[in-house]
Amino acid sequence: MKIIILLAMTLLSVADTQASYFRFWRGYMQEEMTSQEFTRALNSKMLPETGKLASTSAQLLSYHPVMPTLKNISRYDLPHEMALVEYESQESYNTYRNTRNGRAYSDLHWDVFSRGTSKSAVPETFRGALEFGKSYQIVTAANSWNNYDVTFNIYVRKAGVSDSEYALALRGHLEKQKKPRPAGLIVLIDRNYMLEFVANGDNYFKPQKAFFRAMNAPMKIGRTIDFGKGVQYPL
Repeated sequence: MKIIILLAMTLLSVADTQASYFRFWRGYMQEEMTSQEFTRALNSKMLPETGKLASTSAQLLSYHPVMPTLKNISRYDLPHEMALVEYESQESYNTYRNTRNGRAYSDLHWDVFSRGTSKSAVPETFRGALEFGKSYQIVTAANSWNNYDVTFNIYVRKAGVSDSEYALALRGHLEKQKKPRPAGLIVLIDRNYMLEFVANGDNYFKPQKAFFRAMNAPMKIGRTIDFGKGVQYPL
């Protein structure tokens, strides 16, 4: 049964300009892999192969992979790796995905990630309701996210907090993003945590009785990631 959080939020409207196509990835390590094998596979295979999509018909525009700490993964049941992946358009992504090379790239994920639990969500335009398991574009950036300083945050729901308390806390946090307004804001809402990518903005968080920030990671330019670290992959 779907759990829907209805929030009467008065966020600024999304820009009318044509937005890029984003995919918000949550990947879980295969059970038979060690953490060292997982990290090595990401840095030697997954990250560079994704970066190469910038020179294909997929038209990759930006790529921001990140990993929580092992302690937080275990404590809060978080994915082992997350990524915000930006393409020129849904058409360019779908066109490439249906090619031989595109299918090979998709299959590459299952050399590293668990097929049953790992998946992408396409951010939707926020229209007043947040649903667990979905991603939302709260603020639409005017340019590709490669043009901004990007920060990644994880907010974890505290034990004993009800759905309504959680919803109110999310509302208060997201409304804070308006002043000052970041260049871009994309979130993914889970029953027990919220994942957040912010373009040109970070200092919006204030302590909440319903959840707390478990990770704050500026995404510096780089080609490798590790537990507790994320990067803006150079294209």
